[in-house]
Amino acid sequence: MKKPKALALLCVLMCLAMVFADVLPLLANYQTQAVPAETEIINGEYVVSVFNNGQWQEAGRLGYDMFLKEKSLDLSGWLAENSSAAVKISQEGGEAAHLDTVFLGGEAPQSVNCNDGILLVKLSKKDLDLKNVDTDGIELLFPANRGNDVLTVTGRIEGKNISKEPIKFPSENTYREINKGSRF
Repeated sequence: MKKPKALALLCVLMCLAMVFADVLPLLANYQTQAVPAETEIINGEYVVSVFNNGQWQEAGRLGYDMFLKEKSLDLSGWLAENSSAAVKISQEGGEAAHLDTVFLGGEAPQSVNCNDGILLVKLSKKDLDLKNVDTDGIELLFPANRGNDVLTVTGRIEGKNISKEPIKFPSENTYREINKGSRF
């Protein structure tokens, strides 16, 4: 009776090992899906603005392609020391835009769009749970006690034309023209 239990346990452990071998690299370092910088085609930009003297002032821009990437922008010349920081991120150019995380000095925002709900949770940890950026952008409030004033944004911006061909599924259709003989 002990051999079947040991065999079943071994099978379960092997299955878990195979699943984790596929999933862990995505969660631990999902930037591996990005193309090399020299072939990056910028689809659009995130315009980063800081709230100073009662108005939004553009502090910089971060260009993105269709692959999820982490980029940084130093806001030390724009933010007052030991005070909370209001940052607005809006999209210019491209089509659909998505953010995974936004940190200032390694700290997650305190609120997103004056709310502490699901958007705050989505933008506070690297988990590939992307948030759409609409035309109004997003406003983030960061705490005063942060390590530095470097804004780190993980996101992507899709191009105007993603593909001219439909998804070729099942895999037998890959690299072949879709016609009457295709498998579905």
